[in-house]
Amino acid sequence: MDHRRGGRGGRHYRGRRGGRGGRFRHQPYNSRGPPRRGGRGHSSNRVGGGPNQLDPDTILVRQVASFISRAGELKNLKPSVNAEMRPVESTTANNINDLTPVLCAQDKVEMLCKFQPPGTQAAKPIDLAGKLGHLVVSCAAGLPLQTPCYAALTLSIHEQLKGGPYQGFAKRCVDYAMRNIGRDLDVILLLGKEKTQAGCRAKLLLRYLAILGKIGVVKTFESEPSVDPNKMTVFDLLCLMVDLAKAAAEQHRNMAAASVLVFLVLSTLPYIVGSVPPGAISEKLLTPIESFLKAYKSTYSPGVGMTAVLLKEEQAEEDDDADEDDEEEEDDDDDDDTTGQVCDSLQDLFRSCKNLGQEGQSTRFCLPIDAPWKGLVRSNPENPAETQPTTFVEEAYYLSLPECHTVSHLMQGDSQFKLECFNLEGIVFGRLPIFGSPPDPEDEEDMEDEAAKSEQFKAYEKGFGLMDRYFIAETIRDCLISHESSVTDTGLEHGGAKTAAEELISVAHVFSGENPALGFEFAILENMLALITQASQGSSLRQTYLSRVLLELVRLDPGRFSPTLAIGLGTLFNDYMPALVPSARENLSRWFCFHLVNTDYQWPTAYWKIYESYAIKTTASSRGTFVRRALNLMAENTSDPSDIISRCFSETKGLTNELVGRTRHALVAYPADSPMDALEKELRSRIWDKEEDPSLLGEFLMGDEVASKANGGSWFRTEVLIRVLMEPAKQAKEAMVASLEPSGDDEDKMDEGEGAAKDFQVIITEALIRYKQILTGAIGKDAEANGGGHEDAVISGGAVLLNQVESFASFHSGLLDGVVACLVRQKIIGFFSVLKWALSDTGDAPVTDLVSRWSSYATCAVRESVVAMDEESNPAGMTIDSATAATDEAFCGQVMTMLFQGLQYAIKRVVALLSTSTEKKLNPLQVELLQGMKDLTSRSKSILITYLQQGKGTRKGVLPDAIEEAFVKLDLSGPALAQLCEGQQPAVALLRKSLESS
Repeated sequence: MDHRRGGRGGRHYRGRRGGRGGRFRHQPYNSRGPPRRGGRGHSSNRVGGGPNQLDPDTILVRQVASFISRAGELKNLKPSVNAEMRPVESTTANNINDLTPVLCAQDKVEMLCKFQPPGTQAAKPIDLAGKLGHLVVSCAAGLPLQTPCYAALTLSIHEQLKGGPYQGFAKRCVDYAMRNIGRDLDVILLLGKEKTQAGCRAKLLLRYLAILGKIGVVKTFESEPSVDPNKMTVFDLLCLMVDLAKAAAEQHRNMAAASVLVFLVLSTLPYIVGSVPPGAISEKLLTPIESFLKAYKSTYSPGVGMTAVLLKEEQAEEDDDADEDDEEEEDDDDDDDTTGQVCDSLQDLFRSCKNLGQEGQSTRFCLPIDAPWKGLVRSNPENPAETQPTTFVEEAYYLSLPECHTVSHLMQGDSQFKLECFNLEGIVFGRLPIFGSPPDPEDEEDMEDEAAKSEQFKAYEKGFGLMDRYFIAETIRDCLISHESSVTDTGLEHGGAKTAAEELISVAHVFSGENPALGFEFAILENMLALITQASQGSSLRQTYLSRVLLELVRLDPGRFSPTLAIGLGTLFNDYMPALVPSARENLSRWFCFHLVNTDYQWPTAYWKIYESYAIKTTASSRGTFVRRALNLMAENTSDPSDIISRCFSETKGLTNELVGRTRHALVAYPADSPMDALEKELRSRIWDKEEDPSLLGEFLMGDEVASKANGGSWFRTEVLIRVLMEPAKQAKEAMVASLEPSGDDEDKMDEGEGAAKDFQVIITEALIRYKQILTGAIGKDAEANGGGHEDAVISGGAVLLNQVESFASFHSGLLDGVVACLVRQKIIGFFSVLKWALSDTGDAPVTDLVSRWSSYATCAVRESVVAMDEESNPAGMTIDSATAATDEAFCGQVMTMLFQGLQYAIKRVVALLSTSTEKKLNPLQVELLQGMKDLTSRSKSILITYLQQGKGTRKGVLPDAIEEAFVKLDLSGPALAQLCEGQQPAVALLRKSLESS
């Protein structure tokens, strides 16, 4: 697909309709369903009917939602007239002062503020809070940069409604926020769902309550701690969550669930500093959390963690500097000790919280100290012409956590219930300080490099310390999560890449300083690129979404972000590429391709010259792999690859040949006029010219006459048939190569290439499905002729078939992915055949390379095998009686046995290949093997968990806890798999350690 020509991601794509994200985008707790019978909804005739009619109340609520969501916008900031308030605070206060009388006007107040009294039977939480309370709390839960604004707005509305029938507004908001926190805790810990979104909402609402404590609306701290969960201060609530984390870790052995609770506590801690005695914070929160974190193992630990972004040390490459190698070897002993290493955002958060308030430690992060409520005023009841400060003079409220099953079960020590949270994906993220740590004034080398740095980079490097950089990273992630595009149950779209990009630019305003935006583009891009490197197929922050946000940043302010982006990628290329895990390099290649395709290939020529020197090398190189993969993807995503040459490679012609992917096995034609050449031509005529019936073709190919004449080796039927079926891929590759050759008739050349490549993947897939019985029969017939165990021979035949497929389709990774998936889904080949092919287990020759991205094909085979097994045991559209229906337990055992056998083989094969070297520094082949095995293990288990949780047909679905128990029972747990790693070679020991920690 040519993404340059429009559509989502095209160069003319400017985000979704709806301005700042569409209606109700800041209402994560909105639960409105479709219109009731007789209500006013969308017109049933969506094409030719009259305009949709909405009732006035709905229109008003939408207008009010828009007003409230913009109350704290960090745009059009005006200078503060109060020296004690930042422009953000004074502007927000003025907006609230203007908005509050509008919200509480006589013509709106009843509809917006009407609520059900506490204790009303069957009352929904939203009805207990009222529409206005729901809107305010929802904005507090969905707008990370504006929490102080909504705490101040809560106070302002409360005071405006005091003495009337709708008084008590703040209390209703507090209760509603607590109900939503309880609900989100249950969603994360008891259901194991929506961890990213629910975790972010809970964190922001805890922050909202802490800031209300600063205003005096809720009680922050009392010297005598409360043991009543219905009468807590903010500090009591945090202490309760620490106790719950301890119970989750000790009673339920669930470190992931405990880590979620610890994360929420630590994220709130900066907002209670100054309101709670430091000694209480240290004793009740930091000390027990520090003890807990001693047993915490980060999955991002370099080289060891299953989701690590970095290797333990750079891989060995032929272009390494010998002097650097010697220097690194001298430091090896120091590198082995990773105690105290800060690898992920949870460890970084704890370090920042521990340093808060300590002598010599400071931060420019202002969200915890911003106080817009100090600028609030309202009319004096005794003299309406005068104004008076808006303050909360009532007794502060206690907190109550009703309807939270997680809290009640953990507090009661109920060992029967199960926590369903088993990983921290979307809660904890890896660290990748691309632009390095803040400089050390005593480091002479840092001082020597000063002259070469731009003013913007110096402002970022010197102006933001370690704590600042953590808060930047956390705030950027919160904005991305809160503004990600989604569609509600009612069909309304909210969020989007452009909205998220605008919010990221505004993050600079929550930091103090004369010009906090100076150099802040380095902070944004450092975190965006770090998130892209660790994105996976199941990531909450999808790579496509992150790439679109980065694209929108460049479009919004090209003068700042375009050069900084080039510097960022240049830093990754020069300083990090050999230390990145293969999946991180793959992610960067995909992003780079996306960015170039959607910006008309705009990139500095000087960089292409650097890339060329690595890309054209024949030796293994991380930098060369990155460049070649990006070029291959660019060629796949354009209808005219010659366009890339004219725009990018005018001075780097050596890159032209790399647009077509390299292949391990060159396609070798049969000798002219040989029996196999004649057979191939005959099959080509029957399949593509005559479209012969599969049964007739099968009789011909399996017949004795073909066997007697052919002389093509032990797998001749399998090889010749798949070669003919892959013929469209051969033509597409020839057309692509022809389009890259210089020619005077470029227009005709382009048209010819487009015609040859049109729908070739669809054509091949349809042919494979049509002739799958013959292909399966050919593998079986050849397996019989080869002798030995039939099942093992069939597996080997499948691997041979894939070798042929690879020789045809390696130029187009999307095609190879699709063909492998089709072959497995149609049960033409099995999971083991894919593993043998991917791990080069098809002969006795020494293994010098693997299938590029081998673990992705193996993971694809797992997914397609599970789908095929489910379709076979539980066919769609068929009624199966209960006696023969596939139960959850039976299906779970079946797919896990398949996975265990596959992983057992893969680990032993990988260990055998890793054992060929005793060098401590891994070479590129060892890195591919080790990291690929880690990826296959974690991703295949994730596929099983996701698939088994979803019911289908007669299956109702399995809870994550039951799946984890099955993993242990069937020896699929990390420690059980680690026992298969026999050997003491450094690479084998590293794989064993990684699996043990998973």
